[in-house]
Amino acid sequence: MKYKARLVANGRSQQVGIDCDETFSPVVKPAKIRTVLSLAVSRNWPVYQLDVKNAFLHGQLFETGPDTAYLLLYVDDIVLTTSSTCLLQRIITSLLKEFAMTDLGPLNYFLSISATRTASGLFLSQKQYATEIIERADMTTCHPCRTPVEPGAKLTTHGPQQICLFMHDPQEQHLHALKRILKYIQGTTGLGLQLYASTPTTLVAYSDADWAGCPTTRRSTSGYCVFLDNNLLSWSSKWHLTPSRSSAEA
Repeated sequence: MKYKARLVANGRSQQVGIDCDETFSPVVKPAKIRTVLSLAVSRNWPVYQLDVKNAFLHGQLFETGPDTAYLLLYVDDIVLTTSSTCLLQRIITSLLKEFAMTDLGPLNYFLSISATRTASGLFLSQKQYATEIIERADMTTCHPCRTPVEPGAKLTTHGPQQICLFMHDPQEQHLHALKRILKYIQGTTGLGLQLYASTPTTLVAYSDADWAGCPTTRRSTSGYCVFLDNNLLSWSSKWHLTPSRSSAEA
């Protein structure tokens, strides 16, 4: 997701502790989107999508003085879900009267993610996005690989991150590794994330870490994943900033 800069026309009107530190517009995180969709699927709520045609002016800025002023808000996709279809349609009707936007109907494609309703819930996939990447690389006829990196390679399981470190001076080995990743994507375009409809709402988190797992830097890797019932909401895997002196420290 891209950063969205904010233009400040009258900077001296900002107040310390209130709005001086706001350098970017609020952007919803993917984990929050998956959480909302998981709850909507579990409760069998309708999920609709609207597309805003352009930026629009809305909302008064009280700190600008007595003159009337408006806040510039940019919105691309709006995903709505409510407990009833009637309430959802009322909200959509109100938005259409106020702003220039298009009702796209049930949620289908947003933020390069395809959303498909299934008998068991909602299936999220990036097949279309992955296919576009492969086409841009002119590798649509390549043979897929079962792993993103070669077994035993120094790039370890963090191949994409390692390749990004050499963007300023890429070598032939980095290009070879990049092609391997694209071949792996070619063979996994049909995979995705299934959100299941379930009644309970139990939040469970798992975490783990290795010790000196990177053969190049000897740094450890820690990771976690968070589930709401059977639905995976958030996950992370990252290197430690410094090498650990023991497994306990890792």
